[in-house]
Amino acid sequence: MRMNISVPDALAEEVRRRDIAISAVCQRALRDEVNRLRVIEDADDILVYVENEQDDIDPTTWPGFDWGKPILTYKRYPVGPHWELGWVLEYEDGDEQNSNPVGYFIGGESMGLGPNSPPIHAARERIRQVSRDMEEITVDVGKPTLTVGFTGRWLVEPDPDKTRTGKPGYDAGVYWGVALTRRGRIGVFTAPCNDDWAADLHDYDSLDAAANDGVPEEIIALAAAGLGRTRVLWRDI
Repeated sequence: MRMNISVPDALAEEVRRRDIAISAVCQRALRDEVNRLRVIEDADDILVYVENEQDDIDPTTWPGFDWGKPILTYKRYPVGPHWELGWVLEYEDGDEQNSNPVGYFIGGESMGLGPNSPPIHAARERIRQVSRDMEEITVDVGKPTLTVGFTGRWLVEPDPDKTRTGKPGYDAGVYWGVALTRRGRIGVFTAPCNDDWAADLHDYDSLDAAANDGVPEEIIALAAAGLGRTRVLWRDI
């Protein structure tokens, strides 16, 4: 089958100068695009969209849209103080009191959605991580003491003897706990070994965000191991 393509004059001149095999390049590009669309069509357990390919900015009008399924969209997403372009996984957290979708930035380029579909694999792994071995967790924080509960699993179970740090700049009398919550957030619990001050609980978008806020690297490394990852501490040396 013959197909005609239109390209800007400047691009056509660059192609002619380099004697590029137009047919082979076009076939490769079309094959990649067909593979990309096939992956999208076959991912029936996760809805996949590229935001700028949709006719309407309202996602509820997109083909097959269903908040009952996880949704993976290539779009801009706030990451810390900045907006990044990448794949975003969103799905309901199952809490009747909170009907808003939960969003997780996965990153990666739009063209990365090929036959091996790494963004889809990453999305499925994130869903498995969030749903695996979840239970009700309660911790006592503040003074006067308030019991706070959430659904999740401990990556680093707080232990006064085993989860302290001897790193300079940290209170050696403090022990740490790190949990993965049902909504995919990282909960960090800190408590004193004595009664000098109140225990506390903070939550973060990721382990990196927790590390940037001062959680000791060895605690972050233990939490990463709980997620089945190896934490690499890069140094400019």
